[in-house]
Amino acid sequence: MNRFFERTTFAVGLALLSSIVLTGCTSLAEKQAEKAGPADTAVSNNERKAMTLVYDCEQGFQFIASIERDPNGANAWVFLPGETVKLPVVVSASGAKFSDGKITYWSSKDGALLEYNGKEYKQCKVNRKQSIWEDAKLRGVDFRAVGNEPGWTLEIRNSEQILFVTNYGQDRYVFPAPEPVSNAATRTTEYKTSAAGRALTVTLKGKRCDDTMADDETYPTTVTVQFDGRHYMGCGMPLH
Repeated sequence: MNRFFERTTFAVGLALLSSIVLTGCTSLAEKQAEKAGPADTAVSNNERKAMTLVYDCEQGFQFIASIERDPNGANAWVFLPGETVKLPVVVSASGAKFSDGKITYWSSKDGALLEYNGKEYKQCKVNRKQSIWEDAKLRGVDFRAVGNEPGWTLEIRNSEQILFVTNYGQDRYVFPAPEPVSNAATRTTEYKTSAAGRALTVTLKGKRCDDTMADDETYPTTVTVQFDGRHYMGCGMPLH
C-alpha cells in the first residue's frame, strides 16, 4: 500500500509486531475475491458498515472511497492527497454520486469520475486487489493473511478476535484473540486460541514469502496456521 494512504484516524498499531518485519501476499482465494470485490471477503455484508474501493486514474493518480450506508441514506469518505473529505449523496441519473459542491465522486459499476482540485478524472478504475486490503484496514483489522489449497483468509484484531475463513470462503470460524507471544531471536509471533472445542495456532514469521500463484508477488512475512489437524501455509501483512 502507498504510504500516501496511511491514515491516523483509522490506523490501529501492532505494538507487539512492530519489532518484527511483517508482510503479506495474495492467493487463489484472493484472486477469486477480486472478481467480485470486497463484498466477497471474509466479513459478510450484514456486518459491514462501509464498502471501500481503491481507484487508479489517469496520470498515476489514485484515491480511496469508502461508502457508508444507513437507513437515512449514504455518505462517502474520500481519501485524497493530504486530506480526507466526507461527501453527502446527491441525486444522479445513474450510479452513485456524492458531492459537497467542491469535490465530486461519481461511481458506476467498476469505474468512477472524480472532480478534485480543479481537475476532472474520468477514467478511474477499481483496483480490486488493493480494495480488499484497504477495506480490511478500515474495518479495523490489524493483520491479514491469505493462502491456497484450499483457499483461506485470516484476519486478526488484536485483543478482540481472530477470523479464519477456509474452503474458499465456505467455512468461517471466529476465535478470541489472545495476547501473542513474540520471539525476537526467531523473528516469530504466535497466537494460540480455542473456541467451541476447536483449537487454532497462528505463527507469523519475519521471513520472505513468495506467492507464485499471484504473479510471483513477494512479501516479507510467512504465515502458518494449524487448525483441525491441518497445516495451512500462506502470507500476510500488518494493516497500519
